[in-house]
Amino acid sequence: MATSSRITDLLTLLPPELILRILEFTSISGLASLTAVSHDWHHFIEKEHPETIYSSPSKTLQPHQVSQLPAKARADALLDRTTSFSKLFYGVSSWKQLCERQTIIKKAWAMPRPLTRQSVLQVENSPVWRFKTDFKRRLIISTSHDGGLHVSDMDSGHLLWQLPSSLLTSEEEGVEPHAHLEYQDGTAAFNREDVIEVWRTDLEDTARGEFQRVTTIDPLCQIRGFQLSYNTLCAVSSEGMGFVYDLAQEPPRVTRLKIEEDAVGHLDQNEDMVVFSMGSRGYHVYDKKSGKCLGILDPSVCTDKYHVVEIPARHSTFGSGDAKAAFQCMTRPLYPPMTPRKGRLTPVKIHSGPSDAPVIERDEWGAGMLDRGSDLFVGYSRYGCVFICPNIRKALKSGPKKLSSHSQILGSDSDGSSFSLGGWLSIKNHRILFEVRETVYSIALDDDYRINIRHGDTSHPASFALATGSGLGEMALPVSYMELCDDAIMTTYTVSFAPFPALRTPS
Repeated sequence: MATSSRITDLLTLLPPELILRILEFTSISGLASLTAVSHDWHHFIEKEHPETIYSSPSKTLQPHQVSQLPAKARADALLDRTTSFSKLFYGVSSWKQLCERQTIIKKAWAMPRPLTRQSVLQVENSPVWRFKTDFKRRLIISTSHDGGLHVSDMDSGHLLWQLPSSLLTSEEEGVEPHAHLEYQDGTAAFNREDVIEVWRTDLEDTARGEFQRVTTIDPLCQIRGFQLSYNTLCAVSSEGMGFVYDLAQEPPRVTRLKIEEDAVGHLDQNEDMVVFSMGSRGYHVYDKKSGKCLGILDPSVCTDKYHVVEIPARHSTFGSGDAKAAFQCMTRPLYPPMTPRKGRLTPVKIHSGPSDAPVIERDEWGAGMLDRGSDLFVGYSRYGCVFICPNIRKALKSGPKKLSSHSQILGSDSDGSSFSLGGWLSIKNHRILFEVRETVYSIALDDDYRINIRHGDTSHPASFALATGSGLGEMALPVSYMELCDDAIMTTYTVSFAPFPALRTPS
């Protein structure tokens, strides 16, 4: 009772500004305890200052770019960036509600074997090649193995609009098989022969999900890959050229970058830099405006190494030996989500030191990705290694000789057989997603964006894995795209002998 009285007395002894400053460092559970101490504390936290307390970056997950904005602008920016498959953030009207729902997600990810629901979306009769999600408009945009562009309703799975395959039409609107797809807030970009088509939705006299072509970009050379974000389309050729197209300009203004030859085609960008994958030469980083080379990230010099324990072969989406369930999934779409259960995700452990796999003298680096909420950069190699650079800006400033102190390597026992697509990555909210031998690994990073090996530490998210297909072994195909969302993991989902429901979203 005396302790409770002393805590209550703080409200009269200290000015409100100092108490609010102290509460910035108080955990959510601590706030809940304080509101139960007395009516005065409950009134101070929940009635007088809830927006100030719960809008603190220590209470809600706020990327650095967002945390610098005024409170109202921060709230709008955070809600605009949410990627909830389950609509968890719908109806949020206060900072406290946002904090509560982010806490729900954080606790779910922290579980070693989260309870999940699975949705499988089949888009006509051809497996999905690339897909992009629009959570604001609740759309899934996809290309396929057989050509065409499809726009599906995220909640019902219904096809809203499509462009035909180039195999079925002689018109310019045809989309070729295995077309790469990029998307940002209503703007889609895909390749057609040696040009990049840019289409937009929400234009005048267009139905929901319908797109219209707004421009065609012709770099006048063969393009190996391209990426769209920050209203900028970056492209790369294997002939020593990179391109930065500013889509805010009409026609798009282009900045040409002179880079080394034989870029492998994977690239990513943030507000001011673009990173090109150069295979065995690592990742080369350039300034998007000036074209200046900012430095090279060579993962081969990294000495801080870890390895993930491989999942047993019996790990399967449907459970060991459940071929009947797998066949049913292949022959009919399953939307909306299946019944919740725990067996879809398997806990994994990470250990210090390299794996027992043979030492590779010179690995080949493919997919690379910059985090949208921090300065984290992650790369993926032919032999299943993940290069983690917590702060790419500090690493580039320190120079190549000190890169080992700014990076980590997470290894696996991959034999390189599934690297034909260059590997796929996704990163979000201190978590990395990648595939090794028909298994997708979701690896949690700590608050400093480094690998966490404190097993049993419930204050940090758990790492786990899930199967990429039906568990049918040699008949499964590699993932051709994956995406981490606030409350879901999305991957393509195919086997080689039949068209298949192509999008899986445990959430």
